Amino acid sequence: MDTVFILFDFSYFTLVVLILLAIVTGVIIDTFGELRDQASQKAERLKSQCFMCGLGEGVFSNFDLHVDEEHNLWSYAAYIVYLQELPVVRQTRLEQYVHGKIITGDSSWLPNNQAAVISMSSETEDATNHDVLERIGNLEETMSYLLAEVKLGQGAQQS
Repeated sequence: MDTVFILFDFSYFTLVVLILLAIVTGVIIDTFGELRDQASQKAERLKSQCFMCGLGEGVFSNFDLHVDEEHNLWSYAAYIVYLQELPVVRQTRLEQYVHGKIITGDSSWLPNNQAAVISMSSETEDATNHDVLERIGNLEETMSYLLAEVKLGQGAQQS
């Protein structure tokens, strides 16, 4: 009679332990499956979207060039290190502005759903370096003209 109770108790505990072990193992496997799915989604998102601006590869005619050259993550990282190493007294106004944003943790200086290639391509179908340099030259001429106007206005006020 004691043998029957011992066998019953042993089989009961063995069955309960096996069921609990199966449940715990299932939970662990499901958790790792979810982590694997999340990692693959992140990897797919990094392959199909620019990390810096967040635009998808369908927006660009040459997505790899955009990610590798125009919005290269390591160029931004190098710029941040450069700003942190450069003394504040030697920084330009733009560098001071960006450095202040970095110190406060503000990421508004980074491109957010913006890319220069897209704004230039909306104006003209094929924007080349020559086009960009020409636009910069035009801006410089405009700024020189406006600066001269301001100086003339200040000189007239002082007279």
